[in-house]
Amino acid sequence: LVKHVGQLELFSFLSFLLIFYFIISRDVFFFSYYQNGLLAPVFVLIIFTVALSKNRLIVLFNNRQLQYLGEISYGIYILQFPVSIFVFGILNRTVQTSPTISFYIYFVALIVTSAITHELIEKPLRIRVRSWLLKK
Repeated sequence: LVKHVGQLELFSFLSFLLIFYFIISRDVFFFSYYQNGLLAPVFVLIIFTVALSKNRLIVLFNNRQLQYLGEISYGIYILQFPVSIFVFGILNRTVQTSPTISFYIYFVALIVTSAITHELIEKPLRIRVRSWLLKK
């Protein structure tokens, strides 16, 4: 299987291009079926290819800082709205900044908040759940 990684990379790349084309072209067929899991096998193949690949671009993703961003990504996803309400509420009441500066302040606050919740809530809970499950 490892011998065929080059072919898998090519197939995954072509699959990604095809999906990207359908999204850009707003293809009616694609948008009718993409929500029901039709593309799950393609995404599995892409993930599998990335995991096996030794490509320089893929090796870049092994960077510890990028991996940490991946670990805190759930917090980034789930905390977007509350952090935006908090940050933009404070900024609107205290200082007048450009929308670009406001966004960067919000972005940094979101990353920091996500990292803090990851370290103080997600990691300890994961450890507790694992130890609880191992006891059973």
